[in-house]
Amino acid sequence: MKLKRFEAKIRVDILKFSFKIITLMIIITIITVSFFNYNMRNYRLNNTLDHYSSSLKHVITTNQQELYAVSKDVFIRFLTGESDSRNVFSSFYSFNARQQMKSDLLVFDEALALVLHTNPIFETDYALFHFLSIVIDNEAPLQETGALRVYQSNQSTYLLYVLPIIDQAIIGYAVSVIDGREFQLLREDTSTNYVIYDQYDNVLSASSTSIVHTTTGKLNLNNDINHKETRPFSNITITAYVSNQSYAGVFFTSLIVLAILSLFISLQTYIFSKKASTKMGHSLYLLYDQLMQVSKSPSHRISIKTEDEFETLAENINKVLAELQSAHDRNIKLSELNLESERRKLEAQFHPHFLANTLETIRSAIYVDTSLAEELLTRMNDILRYSISEKRVDLPLQDDLVYIENYLIVNQIRYEDFTYKFKIDHDLKNLRVPKLLLLPLIENSLKYGFKFRRDLKMLIAIHRGSHGDIIIRVIDNGGNLSSDQATQLNTMLTTTTKPDQHHGLINTKQRLSLMYEHARFVVKTKCRCTIIEIRMRGGHYV
Repeated sequence: MKLKRFEAKIRVDILKFSFKIITLMIIITIITVSFFNYNMRNYRLNNTLDHYSSSLKHVITTNQQELYAVSKDVFIRFLTGESDSRNVFSSFYSFNARQQMKSDLLVFDEALALVLHTNPIFETDYALFHFLSIVIDNEAPLQETGALRVYQSNQSTYLLYVLPIIDQAIIGYAVSVIDGREFQLLREDTSTNYVIYDQYDNVLSASSTSIVHTTTGKLNLNNDINHKETRPFSNITITAYVSNQSYAGVFFTSLIVLAILSLFISLQTYIFSKKASTKMGHSLYLLYDQLMQVSKSPSHRISIKTEDEFETLAENINKVLAELQSAHDRNIKLSELNLESERRKLEAQFHPHFLANTLETIRSAIYVDTSLAEELLTRMNDILRYSISEKRVDLPLQDDLVYIENYLIVNQIRYEDFTYKFKIDHDLKNLRVPKLLLLPLIENSLKYGFKFRRDLKMLIAIHRGSHGDIIIRVIDNGGNLSSDQATQLNTMLTTTTKPDQHHGLINTKQRLSLMYEHARFVVKTKCRCTIIEIRMRGGHYV
């Protein structure tokens, strides 16, 4: 059944749409997680590098400034015998107490003989003495700014800062020794691993021994890490790193969570689609059954209570059906009125009295002016042919006015003092109107106007009002209509019962209302003039 297929199609469409949403959500989540991981990893690596780089620069700069300042006075006086070691120890311990990272001090004479130390483990470290000798020989002459080196002993790894003590010439050396383990104190402010090493890959300090060769103590980086590095000094490198496995774990965990969430959403979507399609299908079945009843009985109206859009749709369908029924009824009524109008155009508009007077005028004109009589016959013939023709009963205004004017000319010939005038907006000439719409109104004005005066004047004005309404007025100066009579006429025009008189006005109003549903028809008097006014919205054009 087609309705069943519709229900299945709705369910499939909902599932397809949800699948697209879930796929898009997964893609966005993967991109977001990857982007977040990448930026977070770089942030953590940069944070670690900045922290250790600034700390190392601060330590070296501070030691350099302290040793340089002390060497100008305390070291020179000590090496030249002008003071004992107490001044050196006092100055160093005062400096060391202010530092976060502690260091030791070694003082050598010109021959690299150890003359002062703050830690006895260096007293017999001949490997250190030999290492310093090599450094000084390679750096000869040693600059006043000193030299920075990484030294590995059996016990630990140290950062050495060697500064020459100069009194016109080099008279000794001051060496600041920082244990690499001191750098572990800085780890609490970092979120990644780090390693500090020299240009020969000798590791000074590392947060993990996994990247340090167990035998040589040198750096042993592998491909399982992401790292970034910086060089605060030309021969010292700091590398921050994180394991790829940690981020891979986060990524795969996110994928698993996404998969579980997607399955859950898919299941819920399937349940929802089944309920929604069943509900919509039920509403559609009800609407379908009601429409079948409408097809069998046009007067039937749809009645369903589904509390959804189908109920609203049913109400709108009922409105359309009501409008169609109303239009159908109006068309039937219009057909009936058109038939009646065809009969009345000969009975009421061209009654025997009018024909008798016209024929009398023609007969008299034959003896006076045969050309005038011929013109009257021609115009009367045109009007009669037009009124009984089988063409459309609604024509452009400009076509209809041709025959209206013929009618007025005939009356102007009959009554020499009668005058008329048209005032028509050019853009309304193609307005569609019922055939000879104005003829009953004009005949009414002539019939009652000539009772009171022979110099009757008539104005036919058709224009568009300030609010866009189309206004049609037939005005005469007969002056025979009082305000009370105008009120009675307007009351009569609003009733649905057929009156005993004024059939032309009633017929005109009804014919016009069938074409222009909201047209208003008013009779009024002003300044001793009778005004028949028609107002209608919009307008149909040919």
